[in-house]
Amino acid sequence: ICEAGIHGELDSLDFVWSKDACVCVCAVSGACRGSSGWYKGYPHRYRIGDPILGLEQLSGDTHVFHAGTRWDAQNGHFRVDGGRVLGIVALKSTLAAARERVYQELKKVRFEGIYYRSDIASTNSQ
Repeated sequence: ICEAGIHGELDSLDFVWSKDACVCVCAVSGACRGSSGWYKGYPHRYRIGDPILGLEQLSGDTHVFHAGTRWDAQNGHFRVDGGRVLGIVALKSTLAAARERVYQELKKVRFEGIYYRSDIASTNSQ
């Protein structure tokens, strides 16, 4: 779709939109210790290099968008390599179901200092 838009060819595509609700929650890299003490983490100085575990445990219908990651071929897993590490996405028939699913899936992902907001798609979101 993006390439067609760039080339002015959107009229050549047949769009089929999903009626499902979609929720994306970003897992970010949290606090780290430096020479001047503790840093809060994203968006300030954040941890890098830690292994990201649990991605293989995610359900097949969960989408993962890598942002601050790098592949560690020697050890066979991804490592944290930026502040916004992953976007975890769930699509379900209702917003409440998508929200519940994305937070279930986030509990499977582990890395040192992981942080994510717990109010995304809730009635308390700002």
